[in-house]
Amino acid sequence: MPRDRTPRVAPPTELSPAQRMGKRLREARLRLNMTQSEVAGDQFSVSYISAVERGQIRPSLGALEQLSQRLEVPLADLVSDERISEMAPGGREAIAERRLEEAEAKMRLAQVQIHQGKLNEALDTLRMVSPTHLTGSTALELRRLLASCYNELEQPEEARREALEGIALSERTGDDEMRARLRNELGNAYLLERKTQLALEQYRLAHEAATREIVKDPAFRLSVLYNLGTTYWLLNQTSDAIGYLREAVELTDDLNNPERFGDALWGLSAAYAAQGDMRRARLYAQQALATYALAENRRLTARAYTRLGRATAQANQIDEALSFLDQAQTMTERERDMRGQAEVQRSLAAVFVSQKRLGEAKTAAQKALDLAQSIGDDILLAESQLAMAQVQDAQGQSKQAEASFEQAITLLEQTGARQHLGDAYAAFSTFLEARGQSQRALEVLKKAWNIREGASV
Repeated sequence: MPRDRTPRVAPPTELSPAQRMGKRLREARLRLNMTQSEVAGDQFSVSYISAVERGQIRPSLGALEQLSQRLEVPLADLVSDERISEMAPGGREAIAERRLEEAEAKMRLAQVQIHQGKLNEALDTLRMVSPTHLTGSTALELRRLLASCYNELEQPEEARREALEGIALSERTGDDEMRARLRNELGNAYLLERKTQLALEQYRLAHEAATREIVKDPAFRLSVLYNLGTTYWLLNQTSDAIGYLREAVELTDDLNNPERFGDALWGLSAAYAAQGDMRRARLYAQQALATYALAENRRLTARAYTRLGRATAQANQIDEALSFLDQAQTMTERERDMRGQAEVQRSLAAVFVSQKRLGEAKTAAQKALDLAQSIGDDILLAESQLAMAQVQDAQGQSKQAEASFEQAITLLEQTGARQHLGDAYAAFSTFLEARGQSQRALEVLKKAWNIREGASV
């Protein structure tokens, strides 16, 4: 028989488990367009990664966990028999999205820890975030947070490194806003190193970005103004220092008003949404809502002090009552809460009347009236008129007091504020009874009773 001269094909050599894993790791690296050096990072050598990819070394579980994070591949996929290149794109996208969400959650936690003064914990949290899982401004924000943490811990070399790397990345990506924020942190690092002129140069660039509204965030502008003022002060250029610090103080007035600051943040959110930058739009919207909530909490706290002041006054604890009302006054003035200020003045008027300090009582009642009129709130105005009626009654000015009662009741009848109206009727009835007008006092008291019982007036 003639010999079969067809060339024989050698059977494929079966890959070892280490070779299969190495092949999957290489496919993942190439999919991300990464070099072996980038995969190695600070934890591995390039020769180690090369040996792993060739199947010459089987990595430990700890090494695999780190490689799975860098290559954005679940650990289960690395040790399975499935080829990464054949994995569904949707699955890879979902994995990448989940890793991004986890990284951003860690960054948010770090920000909370920074605000709480837990700087070392914040730094540990940030170090757990893999830069390979972040893109765009989020990767730059990680650099900024790291630089900020290092600055707070007075580790300027590390802060400078993070800021410079972030600035270089921002120049490649064209993110002018994050570059300005990183320049501010770089200036802080230089200042810690006593490189005052270098710090000043970075602060000036950051201030230029704020002036040109590349960064619209007023809190950032405040930080830069403060840093410029401090730096000029260190350079003994007092006129420049005073100019920047004065501007910072003026801006602080707005930032310390949560409602006004919230309005500014909400405007930023709308502006970024119009530009299609939904990440920043959501960020500033959340900050605006939190600021509005802070404003409301402060107002409620001030009003709690006001009510506590009135309650303690009724218990004849006058010194304590005046202390509470003083705290409420300070808080309402700081928050520019005119309604709250009017309530404090009404309460002070009542306390002063009980102490026969009628001059101070009249002054407080008049302040309450003026504040209520400037706001244009009829219910608040009526309540302030009732406070004035009580002062006038204590001063023996019966006709003026009666007129103030009637004006307050007319306003409350027009507004339909039934609870306030019922209280006003009751107070007016007591006033009339004390003046010997028993029949009229009874008629007014019936109105108060009908309101409290839910019947029509």
